[in-house]
Amino acid sequence: MKTSKQSRLWASLLLLALFGLSFASGWFAHRYAASSEANKSRSRRARGQWRKRFLGRLSSQLQLTGKQQTSIVAVLNRYRPEYRKLRASLRPKIRAMRERMRSDIKALLQPEQQKRFVVMLKEAKARRAKRRKRKQP
Repeated sequence: MKTSKQSRLWASLLLLALFGLSFASGWFAHRYAASSEANKSRSRRARGQWRKRFLGRLSSQLQLTGKQQTSIVAVLNRYRPEYRKLRASLRPKIRAMRERMRSDIKALLQPEQQKRFVVMLKEAKARRAKRRKRKQP
């Protein structure tokens, strides 16, 4: 009788452990896939694909004809140089504003917090540089 209870207990524990491992492996696989997908969507190649995704979304939601799709691509192409020029002109203004904002935040912090804030900014800059380096072929 005692062995029967022990066997059931071991079988239950084994099933519970198997369930836990299955759950954990599924969770990690999901996190990995989500992380990979997020990184892929941020990559330079994927960013260059935004027009395809945009056109696909318009086509499916608005049931565009082939002629409409072609016309929309022409519109996107026509505005592309102007859009790039605008983005390039805004970059320095955004950088300057970011620096003013960081300076204002730093002024609100205690000296020890200011040191940590500077370290945080350097770490973030290093992460961005690392991502850029990975993206380059």
